[in-house]
Amino acid sequence: MKNTLYYFAAVLMLLSIFSASVSGEDLEEKMIPKSISPGLDHLVELISSGARENFELDRIEPIIDFIQNQKPDSFLYYPEKKFDATPIYYEFDLNLTLEQIIKYSYNPKIPAAALMPSSLRSSTWKNSENEQNSPFLLGDSSQDLDKPVIVNGTEYTVITPDITSGAYYGYNQIRKMILCKYKGKKLLISLAKQQDRSEVGKKGLILGSDLDWNYLYSGEKGTNLPGLGWVSSYMYDSCTIMIYYEMGPNEPLVRCAVFKWLKAGWSNINMVQKYHIYKGLVRYENSYREILEHPLLPKPEILEKIFSGFSKKPIEELRKSTKDYFCYLNVRYKGNRNLAKTKFNKLLVDNSFLMQMTKTEMMSILSVEYIKTVLGKEHSRTNLLTRISK
Repeated sequence: MKNTLYYFAAVLMLLSIFSASVSGEDLEEKMIPKSISPGLDHLVELISSGARENFELDRIEPIIDFIQNQKPDSFLYYPEKKFDATPIYYEFDLNLTLEQIIKYSYNPKIPAAALMPSSLRSSTWKNSENEQNSPFLLGDSSQDLDKPVIVNGTEYTVITPDITSGAYYGYNQIRKMILCKYKGKKLLISLAKQQDRSEVGKKGLILGSDLDWNYLYSGEKGTNLPGLGWVSSYMYDSCTIMIYYEMGPNEPLVRCAVFKWLKAGWSNINMVQKYHIYKGLVRYENSYREILEHPLLPKPEILEKIFSGFSKKPIEELRKSTKDYFCYLNVRYKGNRNLAKTKFNKLLVDNSFLMQMTKTEMMSILSVEYIKTVLGKEHSRTNLLTRISK
């Protein structure tokens, strides 16, 4: 009986914390037209396990029409529920061409964390049905797109710590990218469907402002919620349909539309509310836009060369630069209450923790630190970054 009461007390505490995070918001929830649902079902089926269905452009025309239409910004839009998961729709515009977005964001030689530092720790393309670097097929500007270019594969993703709980997750997902033309304009559809339950949520920490992009990853199971550090939380299911559509054939303006479903929580209870996903997408948009629209962002081929240089460095040199980064954090956030309270300060000076880090994890840190130098943000002064900036 005592354990049962403790179980329900913990559930209520989690629900109250999540509810508190959305208080004070005045966005009215509004379901998108049901005429869009068959098109969404078609796209979801394309990335379902064992899917054999072929892509049919005419089946998603209602979706494209909806995306193009102007909408009041006082609503929080959402599609029909799927996968027993919480649904949401979100859109934003980028003052770039679709070709630019593809060459930066769908480029295996540019780490995803460098362009989405507030959302992704790392994203690793695992395999494809085509050649090893198949996402490069999307970046060929000479394509006339008489027929869609389709890339299939799987990806291992690790996200940054959640703003509310501090938990971060790693999971595998099925990926499909479709580049085609619709009424004379280029259209990119990026599909992602989670495979199985994620790894158990681990304790992470956002140091200072989330805008600083300084995150720590303990590798230890749990959350940073008061009294709930022991909780085994998971992302149970997720599906993302992201559509990039050129709003004009000759102007650098692309609308980015996101349909997302997410089920996450503890003991198979979905704790996710629509506004949690909304906040995460705002978080994603802000850093993504800040980087891609920055006038000093190097061209993709230059970033490719820089990050390729990182990957060719001996692991000892990457480890030394990562240690410099930890030293920088230790000095910058000395006396930070959250750092001391969560005992993350010990990790910053723990060589055994540093020795356990993978090359991907260290390269993710250094790639974000490099982007900070481009944007003029405060950053660490590692030997590797100092040499590049000269």
